[in-house]
Amino acid sequence: MNIAHSSLQRLSRYKEDAKADPVIRSVAGEQVAVWCVCDGHHGQGAANFVARQCADELLHRTREDPPCSPGGELALAAGQMRQAVADTFVSLADSWELGKKFSGTTFTMAVLFGSLLTVANVGDSKAFLDTGNELVELSISHRIEDNVGERMRLSAAGARVARMHATDFKAPAPEGEKGIGKLRVWESNGLGRLRVSRAIGGVSIGKFIIPYPYVCQVLVPKGGCRLILGTDGLWDFLSASKVFSLVERMTPAAAAAALCKQAFSAQKAVSDDITVAVTDILPSHTSSWPQTVRSLRRHSSPAWLSCLAAPAITQCSGEEGSRLRRVASVDTFEECAPQRNDTVGRMAQRALLMRGDSAMQGLDKLAIAREEAMARTST
Repeated sequence: MNIAHSSLQRLSRYKEDAKADPVIRSVAGEQVAVWCVCDGHHGQGAANFVARQCADELLHRTREDPPCSPGGELALAAGQMRQAVADTFVSLADSWELGKKFSGTTFTMAVLFGSLLTVANVGDSKAFLDTGNELVELSISHRIEDNVGERMRLSAAGARVARMHATDFKAPAPEGEKGIGKLRVWESNGLGRLRVSRAIGGVSIGKFIIPYPYVCQVLVPKGGCRLILGTDGLWDFLSASKVFSLVERMTPAAAAAALCKQAFSAQKAVSDDITVAVTDILPSHTSSWPQTVRSLRRHSSPAWLSCLAAPAITQCSGEEGSRLRRVASVDTFEECAPQRNDTVGRMAQRALLMRGDSAMQGLDKLAIAREEAMARTST
């Protein structure tokens, strides 16, 4: 497989997004490529840390305990890579939190191991795959507003989930009042709050924010595919179908530039960082993704429909009628945390890291102002 990749950012004054372009190494006789996008909150420190460290962390784990080749025992290789990815997320979170840093970040990482593509995420930075015949979302949003399962998890853990106070955006709405803006999880003293329930960092919220990713694994189609990772500055303003139809005839570099420009134009009153990573994964005999798409559409649709055919959007967990081979769709919190007894250990560690010292008291004023502005525009 050949990789053609390009990424681009258009940063607002908050400058909280970060990215890592593919790092490629050989593991167990197969090529491994790792890349990611991150969207920080309450500062840029966590996002920059994760983007810098994620490839080294994962590749170190695969060197220490090499997974078997996906060309052999596929289920075993996928399980080993999934475990390495989940451990990478948790290790990065532990390392960052030990520094008692206030900021946190969403984290969406792609790992190509031979023909096995693994995408893992915490937060709301999304990943979509275009096979030419269908669009498949390889991520799950951990926004509390959108994810019923995460609201149930938070409720069971005793978290305070509420919208913002109608007149004091730094406080939750009182019980029984609707409040304004989107649902957030709040720290017990009402100071820290997040719209996502999973992230790297976020110690101000305590034990409720966890770093265990959702992981989707698929086999790259023989004809190739295009993967787009993006922070919410892209997906909040452009639908997945619009994103892919806009750039399907463009190179990765042109696609990344066009998407940043289009998302920026769509933001209007709300200013948010935009990070886009466009990656074409192609067989050696194929020169470009636009050429592949034209060929796929020509062979899968009647001639008079080939110029109009648009791929349907499906989820990684749904297989019926799909031509893409799904390998696994797993919430690693359910799969891995019980093995590590981590629900207890992480609670104890977070208790030590709560904001009891002066260094943890300084809220990022730009982040506060940003949330207030976004709350006003959403009401």
